[in-house]
Amino acid sequence: MQFWDQPTRGLDSKTALEFVETLRRDVNTNGKSVVLTTYQADNGIFDAFDKVIVLAEGRVIYYGLRTAAKSYFEDMGFVCPRGANIADFLTSVTVNTERQIAPGFETRVPNTPEEFETVYKRSEICRLMRQLIQQPENLGDQVEDLKMAVEREKRQRKWRLGKRGVYTAGLREQIINCTQRYVPFPSW
Repeated sequence: MQFWDQPTRGLDSKTALEFVETLRRDVNTNGKSVVLTTYQADNGIFDAFDKVIVLAEGRVIYYGLRTAAKSYFEDMGFVCPRGANIADFLTSVTVNTERQIAPGFETRVPNTPEEFETVYKRSEICRLMRQLIQQPENLGDQVEDLKMAVEREKRQRKWRLGKRGVYTAGLREQIINCTQRYVPFPSW
């Protein structure tokens, strides 16, 4: 499992998309799970995810399948403009100056983070997500697999590095790792 906090910050849109696509390939190839926080995700980045979580002042107002997120808020009465960036639409619903409300829904849409949270907790999507939660006591095989992987890593690391700790690198090794750049060998 990997956790990434704003890894695309400061990247241009093309590089950000390539980074997320690389993570997605790793997920597909190696069966990993990735949790990533990001702002200003374009539709290409948004489409790389299976599930999304939308927060408003720290409250969960949506957690579920990416493919259902847009319709969840549209069914509530919010309008996603044609061709709009879906991630921006999802975050705009809680901002009075940015959101668009369908005619007739003006008094029925949630307005505060607490109201959004209440609506979500009562939703079918929330019920489904709760059913999909795996209890820790049912993850015995995964725990054993993780223990075996850690032990294997310890053995390999000890063999390569001698008596140093499993997750340590000396100052020299850290400097080399941080300053080396990949330079393709010229093809003559």
